[in-house]
Amino acid sequence: MPFVGIGVGIGRQRFGGGIFAAYAARVAADGGVTEAGACVNAVSGISLNSSLLLVPSGYKSGVVYSQIPTNGDGDLTFTRASDATRVNSDGEIEVVGSGVPRLDYSQGSCPSLLLEPQRTNLQAYSNSFISNWTLGDVTTSVGESTLIDGQSTILMTENTANAVHRVVSTIVTTFTIGQTYTMSFYAKSNGSRNIGLRTGITGTSTNIIFNPNTQAVVSLPSGFTANITPANNGYYRYSITATASVSSDLLSIVLFSGTSLVYTGSGESIYISACQTEAGAYPSTYIPTTSATVTRLSDACSKTGISSLIGQTEGTLYWEGRTISGVGTDLLIVGDITNSVFINITSSNQVRIGIRANNALLLSPSGGTIAANNKIALAYKSGDIVAYLNGIEVITNSTSFTFSDLISSIEIGRPFYDSKATQFNQKSALFTTRLSNAELAELTTL
Repeated sequence: MPFVGIGVGIGRQRFGGGIFAAYAARVAADGGVTEAGACVNAVSGISLNSSLLLVPSGYKSGVVYSQIPTNGDGDLTFTRASDATRVNSDGEIEVVGSGVPRLDYSQGSCPSLLLEPQRTNLQAYSNSFISNWTLGDVTTSVGESTLIDGQSTILMTENTANAVHRVVSTIVTTFTIGQTYTMSFYAKSNGSRNIGLRTGITGTSTNIIFNPNTQAVVSLPSGFTANITPANNGYYRYSITATASVSSDLLSIVLFSGTSLVYTGSGESIYISACQTEAGAYPSTYIPTTSATVTRLSDACSKTGISSLIGQTEGTLYWEGRTISGVGTDLLIVGDITNSVFINITSSNQVRIGIRANNALLLSPSGGTIAANNKIALAYKSGDIVAYLNGIEVITNSTSFTFSDLISSIEIGRPFYDSKATQFNQKSALFTTRLSNAELAELTTL
């Protein structure tokens, strides 16, 4: 259960004693909840001098609470007009309601603010392998309850026939030819069998095979990419990505003896769960379905009317977290199309910074290469602009600029250039001064 702390109002002079207790009291008084207090209290040093600081912890429907300023002027507005799932602090996939921010623990013990674009699970009966999938020389039964909150995984057991041992979707998935799709499912080994997907999305029936004991990709035909991601309690998420050359197909989850599709079974079994097919180049968070497709709408997190928290002639933006490799996305933007400063990641995995002044894009250089975890800072002042990534200076620029009006808004993960990937935001901050290079190196060192 989320932990709600107690305490009294805080001022900057008390930050040395930890900021969570008073922050949690303010959140609770507003009807919100808090989690991961130790992660908030771990904040120290330069971050405590920020004008706006967000370490994901406090939330309620429509609100993400910032720690600084302490009066709540920096609390962010959150929107998502649908349910969605997160990985909770117990490691389970949990559904949260429409408009509720997602604090996701899939990246570690401290949560991230999870922000995603809209996606649709095209696979009906995503976790109903007992009664709504065709069984091919297997039986299915209730498995464990340690992956999805409130639901059980399925134990798929082969019979002793010399046959193809699989579960097959009973509903045809419709594709757009030329569109990239990703198919995924969760599984946990319960024997020696390999497991994989059989799909005709590229025009011929193709087997993509994984070893659930070694987490190796055993067979990956041309035209496909594959990924394996650890989940809770020994489960892994297996995904494949390919471009459709047919308009429809039936999906199968298949057991293999090595690489053999047809073999004589001996009663071995494996746990499976949560099948998903979606348009896109990577698997997004699980979207449960029953008899029809389900769409999870996009997340948005922003705040307007905060010009006093944003450096107008100089300042610094800071973002910490992880995003999906190979998909360009905006991380942090202050301002609008007329006057703004922003950090994003290009599709080639470089940090890109930008400044717009009086409706003109004055600079948009890129540099560095993102890692699994990233700390990025952009410090700006007319004629003196620099960006640091993980303790290293990666961009410097001497362009002069003057904003034509006050910058008064912040957005996290906005699709400024109509490109947005899933991002796990672990910390965001603003400073009203251009931090020194030494401070930027200290702030961004992993």
